[in-house]
Amino acid sequence: MKYTDLDDGLKKYSYSQFCSKFHQHAGTHDLVATLHHDPGKAMFVDWAGPTLTVVDAVTGEQFKAFFFVASLPFSSMVFSKAFANMRQDAWNQAHADALEFFGGVPQMIVPDNAKTATHFRQDRRTVAKGGALEVVATKSYAALAKHYGTAIVPARPGKPRDKAHVERIVQVFETMVLG
Repeated sequence: MKYTDLDDGLKKYSYSQFCSKFHQHAGTHDLVATLHHDPGKAMFVDWAGPTLTVVDAVTGEQFKAFFFVASLPFSSMVFSKAFANMRQDAWNQAHADALEFFGGVPQMIVPDNAKTATHFRQDRRTVAKGGALEVVATKSYAALAKHYGTAIVPARPGKPRDKAHVERIVQVFETMVLG
């Protein structure tokens, strides 16, 4: 028996009509999926947006503090630390400090596409065909991952929902700490 044979008083659609209406509906609504996270699988990392001005108590010198945030989505554990800059050495040190704080190493680390984390590389096999750019970890970041025995899996460019857990933590941090 086909569903169109049922006499339930509801409107019937062909498969192509259903797909068309579904895509039309999905295009006008911000649909999201609830993600399930396994323990020890991932650590999401990011820099918090605004900075905080810090004054050295001895010299009176003022400088900006940049905040690194890491989160474990399964346990909702959060790590944050201030750094004087967002350069590669600070980025790598932030990861080492976060891993020490969490007391372990996840299977993968998910950064955004910050310059200290990734760069774009064109696949040599497809250059002649106008091949796509691939996102790869910087040499220093890849070395850090190799040292800790983890993988770097960058979020897709322009897709902050790929690491929504840390993005939400950053929002909370910016509101409650940096206010």
